[in-house]
Amino acid sequence: MIAQLKTLGALLATVSFVLVTSIVPAEATIISGTYDITAGNFFSNPLGLAPVDPVIASFTLTFDNSASIGDTASGLTVNSLNISVDGPVEFNYDKIKDLLTIGGPANGGVTGLAGGSANDFAATISNVSTSPTMGFPGGFGYSILSNDPPFFQVFVAQTGSFTFTPATVPEPASLALFGTALLSLGILRRRKRRDI
Repeated sequence: MIAQLKTLGALLATVSFVLVTSIVPAEATIISGTYDITAGNFFSNPLGLAPVDPVIASFTLTFDNSASIGDTASGLTVNSLNISVDGPVEFNYDKIKDLLTIGGPANGGVTGLAGGSANDFAATISNVSTSPTMGFPGGFGYSILSNDPPFFQVFVAQTGSFTFTPATVPEPASLALFGTALLSLGILRRRKRRDI
């Protein structure tokens, strides 16, 4: 009986510790979710009709916003994109500006469309860590390169919509509490077997 009371006391102390430490807010540094973009009413100079209007794109991305990140595809999944891109889709993150750019790396990196060398795009998302937004005009653009007849053109969206859906991640305190409960049940069961 005394051993069971000691076990119960240890369990209560552990649960109390988990609950108290989970009340202290922690600054989250992992951003994870899906970015859905619809961009349209494209402008081009010289004036020309965009071959794809609207552009519809969806990306799932997980990254750590504690530091700036150079062009990479790590953590990025392209769910859908209705334009051609010459090369893999990548992203970069500027911590100082809290700015995320998703695009093709063909024209001098994710942020460049002016190189004139490939089918490419760039989507720029501001305030990524707090309340992600995409500004129009200018938040999305794409370039095309054609060989027949040869030409290169950049199209910039004047209108569009943008949504960010955060990934559902279990709270650390809930996981710790669940783990503590499982551990305690395992200990109690083991002790019951030993007493028999």
